[in-house]
Amino acid sequence: MGQITSREELEAWLTDKPADWASAISARGALRVLPYAFTTAGSDAWLASASLTLFRGAIIAFSANSFPEYDHKMAARAASNANYAASNADRFGAFASARAIANAADAVNDRGQPSRTATAYVDLGDASWTFLSEDCNQLQREGIFSDSRLLMSEKLFLVDEPDSWRIGWQAAIYRLLALDPTYQVWIDWYNRRIEGHDAAFAIPGDTRRVEDKKILTRLADATNEDFWGKGATHVNTTLQGWIEEARARVKPPSVIDPNLEPLPQNPDALVWQSDEASRIGVDALSGADALDYSDEARDRHSEARDEAQRVRALCATSDAAYEIGGLLDRYLEAMGETIEGVRPGLFVQRGERLRQALTSRIADGNTSNYGPLPDQVRDGLKGWQSAHNAFVGLDAKLARIDSALYGPDARRIIVPPDEIRAVAKSADEATILQPGGREALEGAAAIAPTPPDPDDRRSRLSSESSKNFGRKIIDKLWPYVVGGLSIEQVYGLAKWAYDNRDWFLKNFADDPTMLPVVERVIDFLSKLPLA
Repeated sequence: MGQITSREELEAWLTDKPADWASAISARGALRVLPYAFTTAGSDAWLASASLTLFRGAIIAFSANSFPEYDHKMAARAASNANYAASNADRFGAFASARAIANAADAVNDRGQPSRTATAYVDLGDASWTFLSEDCNQLQREGIFSDSRLLMSEKLFLVDEPDSWRIGWQAAIYRLLALDPTYQVWIDWYNRRIEGHDAAFAIPGDTRRVEDKKILTRLADATNEDFWGKGATHVNTTLQGWIEEARARVKPPSVIDPNLEPLPQNPDALVWQSDEASRIGVDALSGADALDYSDEARDRHSEARDEAQRVRALCATSDAAYEIGGLLDRYLEAMGETIEGVRPGLFVQRGERLRQALTSRIADGNTSNYGPLPDQVRDGLKGWQSAHNAFVGLDAKLARIDSALYGPDARRIIVPPDEIRAVAKSADEATILQPGGREALEGAAAIAPTPPDPDDRRSRLSSESSKNFGRKIIDKLWPYVVGGLSIEQVYGLAKWAYDNRDWFLKNFADDPTMLPVVERVIDFLSKLPLA
């Protein structure tokens, strides 16, 4: 068959073809123009009212042609209300796309009507007929009695899709997620259409589509009153719940090495945790249960605290000691009023920052921008340092952190301070950090020399604190990778991790246990619409 270039040629070609071919071609044509509804809509109000309606029409048209043994006629009639969305569209592209979806749903009830296919097709230029012609050729390639289900499982574009279309779909994704993050479930479904999968949904192990067809049946049987009319958030989260339940029932054998899992964080550096919003922050109390709580340790804690408070009071009377006063405030905060309040990682890090400030300010000729330190402050800091060193050095847990005695890690890749600062900045801008998270990362960078030195305990402590941040992110994403789950709940974290994939690959390149986990996570993310 040659190239089809007009509605008349298409109708003529369909005249002696099986009745389901026109419906399948209509459904695929409508799917190809679906993104234009979201990118050309002028108002968010129309988008909010129409998006769910359009996905409903699109999935019913897909389901009727990929799962024809089930009667979709009633569902198709209900789904064709995309005509209403089209009539209210405020831009031509949105109107045309909505009308295409409506006609694709109508075509389910009018099998063999070539006009349905033609009117469902939105002309996007000469290339658009190329895509339709390829669909026709694919059907004919299989023989005159070819089942249209074969076509529905093919990639949406049998030839390469235009760059402009690919860019448009990415723009549609961002607009949908801005409208309601729960639209991720439909984005995942549509990406499967682009890639060409038999099943509507990703349910690993559902090789005969038993669970997949159950979900399609529930969608086809659902009414406005009990489902579709309850709003996008309800429909989308319910649908995602059905998918998760199906995955749990199937319980496929894992395709991932069962021994492959993220390594725990290094306990002798800053340790990180996440909250319900998947934001990353310092686990300030990590390691506190390993501290020495003897009477002698309590005395050393009190002495170091008293010395720090005494110097802080002196700093309040001197503009030249303003910087030191701020560092002491943060040090005392991490130290706690009693030994039970010590936050090990932050405490050691901030103590080290104070040591460096003291060294810098008493160096010959170094008066910084603040002027020379008063003798009382300088002498007080020396007394504080002695008390701090005694408290830290005689506590096994604090001493390990302070000395950065990481065994084989000592010669591993060291993350430069500037890299840590850049990570802190981008993570903060991506809103994946809890309050104080950026400060903690930048504090880790501040204690390390430039350039970093693997033999310097400060470089090792700084580097391990930032690597722990990376370990926590990988650990947070790992269950989604293993289970093949939707990343809706951790979208921001996943996008940041993928955008910074080079940082992960570089800084875990020397770790034969962690690197395969990192690579598996990045491979998983690369298949998602995160670019």
